[in-house]
Amino acid sequence: MCFSITAAGVAKDRAEQYQGKVTGYVIIACIVAAVGGSIFGYDIGISGGVTSMDAFLKKFFPSVYEKKMHSHENNYCKFNDQGLAAFTSSLYLAGLVATLFASPVTQNYGRRISIICGGFSFLVGAALNAAAVNFAMLLSGRIMLGVGIGFVIRTSRCTSIFNDSWRYSASRNTKQLNRTRIKGKGRKVLERIRGTQNVDAEFEDMIDVSELANAVKHPFRNILKKRNRPQLVMAICMPMFQILTGINSILFYAPVLFQSMGFKGNALLYSSALTGAVLALSTLVSIATVDKLGRGVLLIGGGIQMIICQVS
Repeated sequence: MCFSITAAGVAKDRAEQYQGKVTGYVIIACIVAAVGGSIFGYDIGISGGVTSMDAFLKKFFPSVYEKKMHSHENNYCKFNDQGLAAFTSSLYLAGLVATLFASPVTQNYGRRISIICGGFSFLVGAALNAAAVNFAMLLSGRIMLGVGIGFVIRTSRCTSIFNDSWRYSASRNTKQLNRTRIKGKGRKVLERIRGTQNVDAEFEDMIDVSELANAVKHPFRNILKKRNRPQLVMAICMPMFQILTGINSILFYAPVLFQSMGFKGNALLYSSALTGAVLALSTLVSIATVDKLGRGVLLIGGGIQMIICQVS
């Protein structure tokens, strides 16, 4: 957090000299980052549907299939199975562990290598799941998917931490180039991003930011200092409370939950689709209003809604 503030201060003096435009390179980079974040949501959506399919349950979880077939007799815990729980949770556990490894990989080798590693792991996981003939292959595929998602999410979403995230991202790339003493390549990358060769002011700011970043010793120890605790608490508590609402479980098990409640056929499909549509619509509303209302208003408003839903 302090790094972002300091970097903004350094860049402020020459910011008016910046030139450039929105280039195809930038658009592609934004699309890659957005797709990286959407992979997680996509997996939640399709996995929830798969676990409610009779053919899938019959092949990999026959005991769950048998319980489902007798749901008219007893609708209680028919999807209660350790193997099915492992299938569900393995992706999240693997993703959690992968983020710990993704951080040093991104730090030392750059975002591109980290994204490539994540993409390769995701492809391997998808192939294993598609070709799965037993539970071991199915579980291995889920783990590889989790590793891939962990790498991609860690790499693509860390740009959303700061308001000036694009500049932070660019300075991080420049920092990597500085370490290998190829500043000329760093300048060429910036020229490609901006669509102009007149990038002297911005490139100098990035060099200054890089030097400030290199001067920071023990960054993880530094973030635990008293002056950084409010930001640290917010960074931990915000996602924690969001997960504790149980929304991920609802999204993942939406088809199963609605099926257990008696929904069938089109009603089951519409109910699951409606849940996802509300989430997507809320995201669009947030994007459209965050600059006007500010993050604080949206956070407080969202928090109040979650409290009301939990209490009711």
